[in-house]
Amino acid sequence: MRRFCSAMMSFGVILAIAFSGCGGDSTPAPGSGFLDGGTTVEFKSTDTSQFNPMIKQMQENMKTKAYTKKQAAPKKEEEKKP
Repeated sequence: MRRFCSAMMSFGVILAIAFSGCGGDSTPAPGSGFLDGGTTVEFKSTDTSQFNPMIKQMQENMKTKAYTKKQAAPKKEEEKKP
């Protein structure tokens, strides 16, 4: 087991060394719009009113600490015998 772990560690080090120089040029490409000279997108708010019932339920659960109580097992319906 010890040989396998040391082999995996050395393989990881070799991979890290091999890919350490693969970054290429770290400056943004001209016209890419990265940081400067690009087009901006206006912020659009999202309607979150559909989540209001869930928010209310979570607030009630926090008030009653329902998340700390053990849930009851679901009741099984008795099978009807013909």
